[in-house]
Amino acid sequence: MRRISRRVYIAALLLLPLVALIAFAGWRYIEPRSDPFKANAIQAPAFPSLTYGIHAFLWWDGGIVGTHLDWVRRMSFSHVKQSFAWRDIEPRPGNWDWRQSDRILDETEGRGLRLIVRLGHVPFWARQADQQAALDAPPADIGQWRAYCAAVASRYRDRVD
Repeated sequence: MRRISRRVYIAALLLLPLVALIAFAGWRYIEPRSDPFKANAIQAPAFPSLTYGIHAFLWWDGGIVGTHLDWVRRMSFSHVKQSFAWRDIEPRPGNWDWRQSDRILDETEGRGLRLIVRLGHVPFWARQADQQAALDAPPADIGQWRAYCAAVASRYRDRVD
């Protein structure tokens, strides 16, 4: 049996890790990259499929909500997020004004878009006395907040996401 020279043995020991490193780098290069934004990467999705939406400011639009929603549709979004401010829907206790929210929802549905509603913006009458100047103060009574959320949910059941 032929003996391997000491030089060949040392060269092999030095080259083996280099070959392994090159093989590993090549494998990493051809391995498909994991994309966290692909639909199959989403675990327990909030929506049935990957959806795209855009936040809009349609409440005080000066009558051009349709134009803005047409732009949203042209951008291939499926959802529109809109704030439904409690202070605008119930400006005084028990005095509900659904005109703007109804109009926005009708316009959105008429274009085949879905609406995601953000609830917030506590009216002054529902705030604690020391929170009157806060931009987005919490309600003084969580029961009143619950009643507002329930009213919106009841009115727009199955119409908003």
